[in-house]
Amino acid sequence: MPSIAWTSAVREFSEQFTLTLKARHNLVVGSASDVVYATKTRFPGCVDVQLTDGLVLTLSGFFDGIKISTQDLQSSAVVNHLSRYLDTVES
Repeated sequence: MPSIAWTSAVREFSEQFTLTLKARHNLVVGSASDVVYATKTRFPGCVDVQLTDGLVLTLSGFFDGIKISTQDLQSSAVVNHLSRYLDTVES
């Protein structure tokens, strides 16, 4: 059965920066296929989303079109705030 992926993005703007959160939902029925078809439609609201594995967050950042190093990103106030927020939500 083919695997299908939906990707959505939410952007927040401030005077200092723009934050973009991208989410990708993969729909797999049975065993996953080697090819994942990306759709350009909205994720169906009637589909329940369930985690089969742990949730993985990948963070990256850009400044004036240049990618920010992992070390700089890890020490940023925005990433530290997000990390503290997720720790609070989990407990």
